[in-house]
Amino acid sequence: MDASYTNYGYDPTAYGYGETSQGGYRIGAPVESIVPSPLDHEILIVKGEIQHEINIIDQSGDYGLQFKNGRRLLVSELDKLTNCIEPDWLEVDIEKPIKVIKKVLVPTFRHPQFNYVGKLMGPKGTTLQALAKKFRCHVYVLGKGSTKDRDKEQSLYNSGDPQYAHYGGPLHVKVETTAPPAIAYDRVTGVIKVLTELMKPIKEADLEKLLGIPNVDPDKLKNQEEENVAMVATNYLAQNNSSTIDTNIGQNEKDSQYQSHILSNQQPIIPPPSQVQNSNDLVPSKKDVNFAEDYYNNDEKNDTTIKNGEGTNEHHQGQQQPQGTGGSGKKNNNGHGNQGRKRHAPQGKGGNAKKQKGNNENNTQDRSSSQTRGHMGNQRGNMNNMRGGRGGMRLPYQGQSNNWQGVHPSSLLGHGGAFNGNKNNSYGTGGSRRGPAVTSFCTSIGGYVTFSDKKSGKSLHISKGRKDCSIVFIKWHPIETILAIAWSSGVVSLISQNTKEEYDVLKEEDELVDISSIEWSLNGKLLFIGDSVGLGVVIGFSNNLIDLKYSVIEKKIYVDDKIVTACCRMLKETTSSDSLSNTKNDYILDNLNNEISKEEKDAIENISKKHKNEAFIDTDSNVSYVEEVDDKSVKKNSDNKIPIFIVGTYSGSIFTFDMSDTAPIKRFQIEGSVIQMLDIPEKYLILVLSSNFQFYHLNFVTINGNEQFKEKLKVKLSGKKDYLNMVKLTKGIIAISFGESEIRIWDVVNEDSALFKLNKDKGYEASETIVDMVFNLKKECLYATTSSGNVASWIRKKNQKIQLIDKEWKLQMAVNTNGDIKSISTSNATNALAVISSNNIIIFQDETALYSTSESLIVIQSSKNTLDLVKISYPEEIKEIPINIPFKNIYISENFGMLVWEGKTLFLFSVSFRNSDVPTNVSQTGVINLPEITSGVIVYKDSIYCIEGNIMNIRTFQGTVKKSVTFREMEGDPIKIEVAYDKWLLIGTSKGYINVYNLEDVLLKQHYQSKCIGKEVPFFDKIQCMKINKEGSKIAVTCQQVSGEICEKIFIWDPESDSLNYFSFVLGITDQQQYDVDEDIQQRARTSRPKTMAAKKIEQEQSRFRLPFHFPGNLVWDHNDNRLLMCEAKSISVEEPSNFIISMFVTSDHGIQMHDIIPFSPRASSLIVLQVPYIYFLRNIEVDDNEEDALETTLGKNILKVTLREYVGLERSDRKSIDAMLNFSFFLTIGQMDNAFKAIQFIKSESVWEHMAKMCVKTRRLDVAAVCLGNMCNAMGAKALREVIKKDVAEEVKVAMLAVQLGMLTEAKNLYIECKRYDLLNKLLQTENKWTEAFDIAHTYDRINLKNTYYNYAKYLENKSDITNALNHYEKSGNAIYEIPRLLSSEPKALELYIKRKKDPHLLNWWGKYLEAQGKHDLAISFYEQGNSYKDVVRIYLANDDLQKAIDCVNSSNDNLAAFTLAKYLDDQESYKEAVDYYTKAKAYGNAHRLAKEHQMNDKLANLALYVDDTQILQTAKYYEEIPGETDKAVMLYHRLGMISKALDLAFQTEQFGVLELIANELNEKSDPKVLVRAAEYYSANQDDKKAVQLLAHAKKFMEGIDMCKKNNVMITEEIAELLTPSKEQIPDAVKRKRLLEEIAECCLEQGNYHYAAKKYTQAGNTLLAMKALLKSGDTPKIIKFANTARNKNIYKLAGNYLQSLNWKEDATLMRQIETCYTKANAFDSLSTFYETCGFVEIDEYKDYEKGLAAFNESGRCITKFLEISNKNKEYIEEKQNELINRINNIKQFLKTNQLYDSDPGSALRQLVELAEKDNIDESVRLGDIYTILVLHNYKRKNFKKAYECVQDLFKKKRDIKITDYISKEVLDQICDNLNVPRVVKNENQLSEDEDDNKVIDYSHALKRNIDKQQNSESDDDDVDF
Repeated sequence: MDASYTNYGYDPTAYGYGETSQGGYRIGAPVESIVPSPLDHEILIVKGEIQHEINIIDQSGDYGLQFKNGRRLLVSELDKLTNCIEPDWLEVDIEKPIKVIKKVLVPTFRHPQFNYVGKLMGPKGTTLQALAKKFRCHVYVLGKGSTKDRDKEQSLYNSGDPQYAHYGGPLHVKVETTAPPAIAYDRVTGVIKVLTELMKPIKEADLEKLLGIPNVDPDKLKNQEEENVAMVATNYLAQNNSSTIDTNIGQNEKDSQYQSHILSNQQPIIPPPSQVQNSNDLVPSKKDVNFAEDYYNNDEKNDTTIKNGEGTNEHHQGQQQPQGTGGSGKKNNNGHGNQGRKRHAPQGKGGNAKKQKGNNENNTQDRSSSQTRGHMGNQRGNMNNMRGGRGGMRLPYQGQSNNWQGVHPSSLLGHGGAFNGNKNNSYGTGGSRRGPAVTSFCTSIGGYVTFSDKKSGKSLHISKGRKDCSIVFIKWHPIETILAIAWSSGVVSLISQNTKEEYDVLKEEDELVDISSIEWSLNGKLLFIGDSVGLGVVIGFSNNLIDLKYSVIEKKIYVDDKIVTACCRMLKETTSSDSLSNTKNDYILDNLNNEISKEEKDAIENISKKHKNEAFIDTDSNVSYVEEVDDKSVKKNSDNKIPIFIVGTYSGSIFTFDMSDTAPIKRFQIEGSVIQMLDIPEKYLILVLSSNFQFYHLNFVTINGNEQFKEKLKVKLSGKKDYLNMVKLTKGIIAISFGESEIRIWDVVNEDSALFKLNKDKGYEASETIVDMVFNLKKECLYATTSSGNVASWIRKKNQKIQLIDKEWKLQMAVNTNGDIKSISTSNATNALAVISSNNIIIFQDETALYSTSESLIVIQSSKNTLDLVKISYPEEIKEIPINIPFKNIYISENFGMLVWEGKTLFLFSVSFRNSDVPTNVSQTGVINLPEITSGVIVYKDSIYCIEGNIMNIRTFQGTVKKSVTFREMEGDPIKIEVAYDKWLLIGTSKGYINVYNLEDVLLKQHYQSKCIGKEVPFFDKIQCMKINKEGSKIAVTCQQVSGEICEKIFIWDPESDSLNYFSFVLGITDQQQYDVDEDIQQRARTSRPKTMAAKKIEQEQSRFRLPFHFPGNLVWDHNDNRLLMCEAKSISVEEPSNFIISMFVTSDHGIQMHDIIPFSPRASSLIVLQVPYIYFLRNIEVDDNEEDALETTLGKNILKVTLREYVGLERSDRKSIDAMLNFSFFLTIGQMDNAFKAIQFIKSESVWEHMAKMCVKTRRLDVAAVCLGNMCNAMGAKALREVIKKDVAEEVKVAMLAVQLGMLTEAKNLYIECKRYDLLNKLLQTENKWTEAFDIAHTYDRINLKNTYYNYAKYLENKSDITNALNHYEKSGNAIYEIPRLLSSEPKALELYIKRKKDPHLLNWWGKYLEAQGKHDLAISFYEQGNSYKDVVRIYLANDDLQKAIDCVNSSNDNLAAFTLAKYLDDQESYKEAVDYYTKAKAYGNAHRLAKEHQMNDKLANLALYVDDTQILQTAKYYEEIPGETDKAVMLYHRLGMISKALDLAFQTEQFGVLELIANELNEKSDPKVLVRAAEYYSANQDDKKAVQLLAHAKKFMEGIDMCKKNNVMITEEIAELLTPSKEQIPDAVKRKRLLEEIAECCLEQGNYHYAAKKYTQAGNTLLAMKALLKSGDTPKIIKFANTARNKNIYKLAGNYLQSLNWKEDATLMRQIETCYTKANAFDSLSTFYETCGFVEIDEYKDYEKGLAAFNESGRCITKFLEISNKNKEYIEEKQNELINRINNIKQFLKTNQLYDSDPGSALRQLVELAEKDNIDESVRLGDIYTILVLHNYKRKNFKKAYECVQDLFKKKRDIKITDYISKEVLDQICDNLNVPRVVKNENQLSEDEDDNKVIDYSHALKRNIDKQQNSESDDDDVDF
């Protein structure tokens, strides 16, 4: 196969293609053998077939004539296959979807033993389904072997059905999709890329081979892993498992919420024999366990990268490290020193150097070393391969030869979790998409990373191993699932967890030495890497990180010092003029106070004191909107920011740089070296911890040039140098440990601090100190390890009322590990806590406590050796039961006792209790040993029921099997057992079946038929939870999917009717509601009717119960009511989990009826029992007991009893009252109000009615709520509800009013948001004094009420005597003019200062009036001028008789009001002329016009009239009309009023032609016709006939206009033609309108406007005349188009005749048009003539007698058709037909003679001579053509004489013939020269001379023929002798 196939989608080296396969391992075929591919064979067959066709064409002989094009196409296709050119064309049309189908060959022919189908399909088809869903393609596995049953395949194939034809082909995967081409091919490419990986025939055991491990036996590794798993103790408080408790954990652990997985054996685990070299003790490194994972909150980014002090692992090649800075020097017992890059530390702080036990191998460590603090010494011994088991993990221990190597379960690792030999915590900000990543090192393969599923812990992907190279740092991308890895060789690589692609973005040649820091930018587009010599590199990435290769080195920096740490901040660039104070989070109040003078402050303070004395105001407001403004501005300005990197070095220098800087800029220098650096963006701070215990707060807001960081705070710390550590907790809070017994907590945002101390009461010693600490963001818990081996933890209380830090965090009980703890790490995803001590590894994991329930009893584990037995029936009792045996499971039955067991051993206890004050008694009665481990056990009477393998055995208390219950194979194995009410036994199987048994049945037969739930769940894995109600009529089930997620549906099985219903969390509705919704949609689509009330109700319930981000948890039925079911709705959110309890009624008649949804109590952990009126939960021990709710009661330490709100007041009521409330709730839910009220008619408790009213808010039953409010005696609430019901508002508004009256403000807010009534929400928030939220709503949704909100807030502040802020908000509300003078009126000085400061014109004018009233005119004028109130200034001047100043003020200010004031004054003073001027200046034109008219100011009156109303204009026009010589002004004013007729009359009368022209230009069709006619006459008289015609057309005088055009020869343009064309409305009479149009057309014809004439004739309906007009225009395209449009035979014939006059000989299109026109006109006589002409053209011009004959034949057929349809000119036509027949016969004879000439020349020549002698033969066959054959025949035989005689005969028969048109001059000259006779053709010289002589003479054709005859008269007339 040609190698070029690799460039076009066919890769011979790819899996399934080509002759050999390069990837994977061949299974079933040796490496050397070459297995041909079926695809190769198919291509060869096609190529052979094409070549065979080409050979046939070549051998046919007709290649050059008939098959030339076909052969070319075949050769092209052959070239495409040979050269790999894609044979199919691709139409790239983005708007046209196409269907793309590709078939991918499965290489079973190469690896016949590999199960490709299983690998492609995945478990239950999940792989193929996920692939199809991801790429939106249809993916099928087809072909032979695609099913398990080969015989069935063959039978289906033999059936001949086309749908089974694929079974005859090879196994392949068919991929198809429909989309626009670019998208479709992209999808298919993505699928094929994944299929390529799936088709690699690599077993899991071969992964080590891919990583480069030589000679590793996978089976041995697997066995070793199983052995190691057995050595790991599992969790002792697992929900479904149990284990013994290691004695290393102290007694205080029983009070802790954390449980542990412990390595039970302190000795090192023995590796495989091939790897054992030494058997020394196992001593872990200081930092062996490491979590590197994402934070769930993007704002919380922990930048801690190194958690030990100076004892880091950053060492230079060949450098001697100072004391304490690295691991101590190691020495083998043979004295050999370390090789490679050596790391030595002298004896001292770094710890004593110890000789290493072991063999003679040298210990080589490349760049990466253990991060062991100095005081802990060196590692010892040989690190053997160890594997963590279930609940454990692989921990990459570093040793001399062998290392840890194992799996990583999800129980420890969080998403993005990473364990490394060095503790390099790396945090990102993505969601929960990432799985754990574990870094490992092995001497045989080097370092590598293992990605696993965070839920199942299974390995998903293992990166490529790097020989002799370990991992130094890892860092998750903040957004994508991409991991950055820094290697000890200086290489940095990226690995995508999704695509498994690995790419080196930084190679060894990039010159980085000992990478010491790695940091992503917050947007993930840049990656910074720093090394120990001061070189930093920034890698830039594109927006799409899917392709890791799109990365470039954006920038390199050099700081000439070791880079210790780095962090990144997003900043917005500012100018250098911006000060730091302007960018800080300053408040508006501070800025306002800075502007107010001291005098004004004092005055405002006096007002505030007066207000305080007048009223009692609550000044303790915790709401201030002004404090929120800058926070918003900060968020809004967060866009378009640039990343700034801050770098800390070993010498204490701090640098910054961005991508635009040419070099890093030094911003600060600290004392000592930088240890840690944290960014606090909330306060624009950088926190730096130095090696000499200095703690710096550096202010970092903007970067302008070389501006330095400002040191805000510098603190000297104390403690132990090696234990200095800093960790970021929540927003703006950090923790610092320094080797003492306390941790300093610093809140840099609120500037608060506290000390976390170890308390003896919690199990800590007085002398123990903090060693290490880590923070878990998900739990908000700070962990710390101590020198005594304890783990301390502080949990943050989730209480907003707590203000102080020391009150916000609570110290938990100590957990002792009995070892020297070296490091600690945590996972934010799983809450796992890993602790490494000197002799073991402990992993703590949150688990749910073991518990079991019955009707009246709950037993729960309280510690490792204690159970609490809680009696929940009255009277309640709590009994502690000591258990001195290890256990993992418990079961209790109040009638038959309690079981506690682990593994195969069961311990039986008897339980005796009464519903009285008699104490409950518990005692052990026996021990039962089972032959095998059971997955579920229950006790009933004198038997135990055990699930053992695939059966359930019923045993006696002695262990004897009494009976065995088997299960059908189709049902699967029993895996889950559940008992209810000591009667109903439920068995769940592995395939999703549920079997129900009645334990009271002696035969123990199935009570109902088995039901398969699994088939209802996509990707079913197992049954998660199943519960049955008391009477056994309903079973609730939840299931788990193969992905580990819980299915979002709750299934309810009714075994009596065998019906299955469900409730969907995603949709928020039940199956019946879904059916009703679909039916309603279909009905509305068919009938277009509106939604029904039922559909609207379903929508309301859907909006209430829809929980798309939750999944089902525990299920519980009420112990007394068979209808009520409750379920946990657990949130999938980690940042802010919000769990709910969903309640529903389930009956056979009404199905599932959703009842209520209530939030989880913060003190509750898990729902366990429902016994109305109480719900019982496991208590959340993270919440303090003092945070109890009035409805919550704690039973013991672990049970929380909560009273349902609707049953408050009925707790101690009898069962009848409780049942009545239950019935009320049920009937209310199903909408039966009458029955609901009947159920509770005897209940009188107001609290019960109140809770029922609150329930009406949730159910939105306002009618019921009105009754409840009446029974509550809440008159105000009832009135408000009645009033809102009468209003035409949304239903949600009415319900919200009810919620407000009941105090349910949260529900009211949600309802207002739901109906988008943000105005009402704003008012509600204002009434709660929640002004911050009110302003948020007003700014975002209710801007129409924003000023109102400002006003109300100002009123609120005024009442609180906060005058300064009140002033500010009155200004924002727009009411400063009215409110501020009122507010400050008691202090005029304050008011004056305020007005001067604000300079508001309205306030200045108000203060001016105040001063004027006091007689202070000068001051008043000053304020008036500042307020631009010049009218008041003029008024004061005039009042003081200062006219000149008033005039000056008016002229300088140009103020209209001031001018009017002055004009009024002058008018009163009878200064009329000046008054008119100032009235005009003030734009008071009416006053000026009146005054000018009254005093005959004619020069000003006309201009003023232009600005007044119409009445005054008319009066002014009449006024001017009466004045001689002023009529022009009258005409102008009449024209302005629109009185055109009056204006024209007056203009005609006074002969004002200029004005007349101006007026006429404005005339149109809407003008008065009389005026138009008069104007037309005027223009006609003045020789402007065109304008006259237009005016006549406007006046509807069409005929007069046409006559004027004809008479005066007015050219009709398109505009005039359209104006003269009347509409049907204008001339309804069709005859008159037609005549008018024809007149226009005739006029156009006379003027030569043939197109317009044709158009008008057409409009008149006279198409024939229109065609004739078009023919005159000569516009061929329009003529053809018109003929085809008119479809008239005469028009077609005219068109054909016209087209014949054109050059149709050179245009085939014209010839076809002529044929078409004559054919459609049935003018076959004309068509015959045309064909005859064509025949003569073919013969005369092209010498083509065959085509001429064809034309003559067509002519003959046309004559025949003409004679058939018409007798017109029959004799003439028949005569013409006979001539045509004779001509055709002559041509046929001539052609036949030509053909005969090839075989019999003599006969042919004789026939030609005979043909030439016929009469008029030249009309059929040209004599020149006949004699040409005769002459050339003799010429070729050199019979020149006969040839010459033939030429002479031709001249005799046709003397005017131009012989050179037939015979070349050279042939004629040669004939004449051989006979020595004159040449019959003159030579060129003679011709040129004759042309020169006769060049001025133009001979006619006839004269030329006569001249030729005379020249040829001397030729011989001898006949040709043949």
